[in-house]
This record gives sequence, C-alpha cells and structure tokens, in this order.
Amino acid sequence: MNELIKLKIDLYCEMVQKGKPCACEAIQERYFEEVNVVINTYNLKTYSENLAVGWKTIWIYKDDYMLDIIKSLPNEPKTSYEHWICGKAFGYSDESIKEFIEGLKKVETSDSQDNNSFLLTEEDIKEATTRYEKDSSRLLISHMSEWQKYKSKYSRILMDAKNFIRKNR
Repeated sequence: MNELIKLKIDLYCEMVQKGKPCACEAIQERYFEEVNVVINTYNLKTYSENLAVGWKTIWIYKDDYMLDIIKSLPNEPKTSYEHWICGKAFGYSDESIKEFIEGLKKVETSDSQDNNSFLLTEEDIKEATTRYEKDSSRLLISHMSEWQKYKSKYSRILMDAKNFIRKNR
C-alpha cells in the first residue's frame, strides 16, 4: 500500500478515536484489505461503498449508531440542513459549518462559480498534471480530502480529474 494512503488512514483513525464521528477515504480496491487491517488495529469499525470500477469509499467510525447516519448522508447535499448534517457527521465545528454554508449561498447568488474553492477548475486540473508522477495511482489533489462532507462527491471529482488527465496527456 502507498505510504501516503497508510498515513491518511492512520490520521483518520486517530481523529475518530479522539472524537471525530466518522471519516472516509476513496481507495483502490487493491488496497481494501490492507486498509481494513490498519483500521482494525485501532479497534474501529468500517463500512464501504463501491465508488467506481476498481474504487471504494471506506468509512471509519467508532460508535455503532454512526453506521445508520453514514448510510443516510446525502451523496450531494443541496440544502443548508444537508450541509449542516454532513458537517456534523465529519466533526466540523458549528462555526466552520456556518462559514461553509454562508460561502455556498454567496456562490449560488453569484453568476459564476469562480469563487467556489471546493470545485475543481480547469486550472486546478492543469496544476495537478504538473505534479503528476507518471503513475496514475499517485495523483494527489490536496483539497479533495479537506472537506469530506460530500460523502463521495469529491471522490467522484477526483476520478473525473484522473480521467481528464489520462485523456489529455
């Protein structure tokens, strides 16, 4: 397993142990068993969903009740309530959730999406290609995991970014 993936899983496990309700990460299926072994060393629970061919979203949680919440989270939150519940599930502060929702409302009222830092732009993808190391499994787009509230929305954006890069090499 890639060392970066292991470090991210370790970090998410530590955060869940310290009180974050849940965390998730998109992983390639070939790493699924290894990731589960790491998570089990922390005595945490996992739930996985198929994301795309060869990819899974793995959820990390501690308390049994979180599984029902994880399964109920919207894939693509649209309302303030949906954003709020996703933010709570991922352990964000009330202030962070408020700022995010207010920022979304500003973006929705503007004519362009240029101000939305959570959407990948063509420039973001071009920047990622400059950091791309010829091995498509090592593509890193750092802000994918920073705001994981969208269940797997950003994982799908990452997949789209990888496909864009493959097509435009």
